[in-house]
Amino acid sequence: MNEFNQDVDYSAQEQHAGHPEETVQINDLHSLCESLRQEDDSLVGETSLLWLSPDVLEEEDGFNLREYERPDTVAHILSLKEAWMNGTQLPPLEVKIDNGRCFVRDGHCRLRAAHLAIAEGAPIRRIPVIELSGSAEASSLRILTSNQQLKLTLMQRARGYKRLRDLGWSDQKIGKHIVKTDTHVRETIKLLTLPSRLQDLISQDVISPDMAMKMFTRYGDDAVQYIDEAYEKQKLLHEEMLGKDPKKSQGKPGPIKVTTKHVAVPAPRITKKMVTTMSTSVRSIHDAFVGNAKVDSDAGVVDLKLPLELYEQFMAMAESIKVVAPSNTNPAGESTTGEPGKGTAEIIEIGSARKVG
Repeated sequence: MNEFNQDVDYSAQEQHAGHPEETVQINDLHSLCESLRQEDDSLVGETSLLWLSPDVLEEEDGFNLREYERPDTVAHILSLKEAWMNGTQLPPLEVKIDNGRCFVRDGHCRLRAAHLAIAEGAPIRRIPVIELSGSAEASSLRILTSNQQLKLTLMQRARGYKRLRDLGWSDQKIGKHIVKTDTHVRETIKLLTLPSRLQDLISQDVISPDMAMKMFTRYGDDAVQYIDEAYEKQKLLHEEMLGKDPKKSQGKPGPIKVTTKHVAVPAPRITKKMVTTMSTSVRSIHDAFVGNAKVDSDAGVVDLKLPLELYEQFMAMAESIKVVAPSNTNPAGESTTGEPGKGTAEIIEIGSARKVG
């Protein structure tokens, strides 16, 4: 008797007895795997997929890169909750066992959604999990490469890259595993040096990371004030536009963007500190020229290798001394002169020497 299926159709066996070349149809995964194993055992593999109660799954503080209060993350979790309640099959959570505790390594939003669904009456007793093997580096890399449903923001990725770098990974190694250049990794991690307010505005897609870095490089912590003032003015203009057009106010309001053309800053002044910095940088560059420059007189070119730190120092110095022309009005047509307690201001285009406004 067939040990896998005791409900045998003997009439069917007699009917096909004279046709040994015909095979029994396979209509379930277990039978298919058994059949494939008989042909070639390497065609079939297994995973340690198990089912655990959501109550025994834990989140490690600070491990996940997401900010759960972000509107897109909230909406994502709510959509997953509906999927749980509708009985939709979701991918298994990946977990890591540490001293008898089960920590989530991929699937934090799915777990939170499951708890919400249970609170609303969904009969969820257990959810599928699979163990993630490997080191701390593997766990950190996994969270950067697994978020297919809701992509990480640039600042979230920056924290993920930094975590791998702190674990001893080079920028080149990080880039290779995420299919990005080491320059991308280095420049993204550099965003973490910005004030938290500028990081928040980047995450909200109010300002671009390039603008934030250039403003901060040039104006330091004052860049926060200049950008915030421009942001508040843009919000007021946005509200006025919605008030004048009731149709727009009924729909979803568009995002508020701040670019360099919206930012008014004090006219630049060459200070003693700037002169000292410039003098030091020029001497350093001169020393690098003397030690590393290879002159090709025939081709009329010079090959030069500069340390990365010196290159970045030179670029920062160049940004700080660019000459910009003053402007008396901003892009909204408002005067930037004559305000009590404020000096002449200018509208600048970061990285450019031309006047705008």
